[in-house]
Amino acid sequence: MININGDIGIIMGGPSSEHDISLRSGQMLISALSKKYNNLKPLVVTQEGKWQVENKIMQMDEALSDIKVAILATHGQWGEDGHLQAILEHFRIPYTGSRVGASLAAFDKSVSRGIFRLNELEVPQAFTIERNSFSNTDRVKDVLNLIPKGPWVVKPTEAGSSVGISVVKKEEDMPRALEEAWKYGPSILIEEYIDGIEVTCGILENIKTKQPQALPLTQIIPPAQHIFFDFSAKYSGETQEITPAKLDKKLVSAAQDTALRAHKAIGARHYSRVDMILKDGKPYVLELNTLPGLTAESLLPKQAQAAGIGFTELLEHLMGLALAE
Repeated sequence: MININGDIGIIMGGPSSEHDISLRSGQMLISALSKKYNNLKPLVVTQEGKWQVENKIMQMDEALSDIKVAILATHGQWGEDGHLQAILEHFRIPYTGSRVGASLAAFDKSVSRGIFRLNELEVPQAFTIERNSFSNTDRVKDVLNLIPKGPWVVKPTEAGSSVGISVVKKEEDMPRALEEAWKYGPSILIEEYIDGIEVTCGILENIKTKQPQALPLTQIIPPAQHIFFDFSAKYSGETQEITPAKLDKKLVSAAQDTALRAHKAIGARHYSRVDMILKDGKPYVLELNTLPGLTAESLLPKQAQAAGIGFTELLEHLMGLALAE
């Protein structure tokens, strides 16, 4: 148990397409920590960006008063892209997860791809298009000449939990996929679809050495009706998740090493989760999540459990990392 002279803030919600998922994460944190701590202070940020404590709307500085450490249960825009992190740094409140710059870089998939490539990590072939420069979806054929062979993955550059993502098998289906992705932001990534083994690897810093370490790898097998681990597959409970992954040891080691390199390349802090595709013995980095989910369906807590770290112990570990900064 960590002795904290003040409140433990659990921040959830926010003006994000993942608001409700964040609330689920926050409630799970409260349920786990309330068994040991009576100084929890849940803070719900509404879809309109207002701060709420015990169903009472407060000014931001009042809501954050007396908080000695904040656990971030936020996901998506605002909570994961550096905005919330900047607020907490302004108020000098220690918090879990990456700082502003790394959060922003990881959240924008086009930026993070560039960083991964600069650090000689394999990524799928892709290109970015902006809504304001692509007013006519009849231009699809010209655009797809950049990656002439499908299928293609279409995703918003700034969204998590696989929202707005489509796998397009036929050129005529591309306009619909573009419109779906544009619901979540003005910038879209069109990526080659790599048919391989879907895996994800959590990274957790050692509290003594501050060095990141790879957790056991998880293999993800979506249900038959899903071509990949999309939003529905992620939260339906139908996806098969194998932790530790029952794959060749060399392949597991290569994936864990790639995840560590991606974590360091982005400049992530405390913990992260790296999603990858394995094909022909080679890991391709899809994205890095600086605030992995903390719900009953979440992957990183399961990986930590496989490494002998219980859920409450994991949360205390993250608080300890934040307080040690």
